[in-house]
Amino acid sequence: MPVPGITLTATLQDFSGVADVNGALILTLCGYGQNLPRILGTSMLAKIGPRKYVLPTGIAAIPLWGNDAIFPAGTFYSIAMMDDKQNVVQCGNYQFIGTGSQDLSNAIQILPPIPGVVPGGTTTEIPFTTPNAGNFTLPHGLGVVPRSVQIAMTSAGLVWQQPSPRFDALNLYLTASASGLTGIAIVLT
Repeated sequence: MPVPGITLTATLQDFSGVADVNGALILTLCGYGQNLPRILGTSMLAKIGPRKYVLPTGIAAIPLWGNDAIFPAGTFYSIAMMDDKQNVVQCGNYQFIGTGSQDLSNAIQILPPIPGVVPGGTTTEIPFTTPNAGNFTLPHGLGVVPRSVQIAMTSAGLVWQQPSPRFDALNLYLTASASGLTGIAIVLT
């Protein structure tokens, strides 16, 4: 029976180079839509995350199925990094292709497609810094109601769309976990 062909390696350290013992990685397979994720002719993927890997030495070697081996096409892994106090430091989305060892420090984050959005239209990136924790308004200046909005963080912390309204022809309505966070609102019109 085939086995996962990727070994995801990672070393967690603090900013002075000291190992972050008992830090963790949390992996979740994403992007399979309404299909059951599977390795054709081998198995159904029943445990797809979130799965937490605590790293007692700060070093990881995690076997993974490559995204090119998973059906349906277009899957990716969401990886959250936690420090030794179990605070989520940051998260990102990654695709791993091929076989062999792949180190997280060399992996390139991807921006997955927005589900349910028909290709076409114009994408505008709007950088922001959160003015406060809680709800805030971000003017987009596009003069039309966006088709969709995706938030990409460039700092630690979280920003998400308010439930209603999420956006209109003038503004995006967002909520921040803290003040001073930075990110990019990716607006599709």
